[in-house]
Amino acid sequence: MKKALIILLLVFIIGCKAGGTIEHEDITLKTEDNFEIKADYFNADSEKSLILIHQLSMTKHSWNSFAQKAKDKGYNVISIDLRGHGLSQGNWEEFDDEDFNNMVFDVKAAYNYLKEKHPNTKIAVIGASIGANLAIKSLANLDISTSVALSPGLDYKGIETSDDIKKVDKNVLIIVGKGDKYSYDSSEELAGKNSKVELKAYERQEHGTNLLNEEVESLIFDWLGSNI
Repeated sequence: MKKALIILLLVFIIGCKAGGTIEHEDITLKTEDNFEIKADYFNADSEKSLILIHQLSMTKHSWNSFAQKAKDKGYNVISIDLRGHGLSQGNWEEFDDEDFNNMVFDVKAAYNYLKEKHPNTKIAVIGASIGANLAIKSLANLDISTSVALSPGLDYKGIETSDDIKKVDKNVLIIVGKGDKYSYDSSEELAGKNSKVELKAYERQEHGTNLLNEEVESLIFDWLGSNI
């Protein structure tokens, strides 16, 4: 029995080292159009916060590693399952353009939650692919300090960015791979529409959160340190 307990303990320790310890609270957000949005909340008890938005067909768990690192650096973090994804209400494969555009309410619900928990907090929104478009729209329409957009597009599922990027008066970081042609072309066009946009293009083909590595994460945290 004692030997079995030791083995189980070793397995647990190895698992923690391999996958990292994810310390969060499971929460449910209610949007203004009455969707239930599931989210992971990482509370650092600080006055700086992040909202993380995944790409199409993925879930909040695609941000797990980054979210834990952000919490360890002193950021409160909400990582959401967009409507139709993960544990949230709906099925994105049945959505039309209006349904996708209503995802802005999911981000707003996360924003409101953070403001209720930390009234004086400054918030940044980081999104990947369709989440990048939502990050840009959030910066244009909410009291957000900055946004980071990984592989945005001019139009993902009807969520367009051209008009919103013109309205943005805060700094935006766009990260993209040059081999990801649609996102790269879109990113160059978006950067040309507003001097507040800083474009970082890598000689890579990956899309969205697949771009994340030590170098990219360091770039993002440096950006947040200067803009939030």
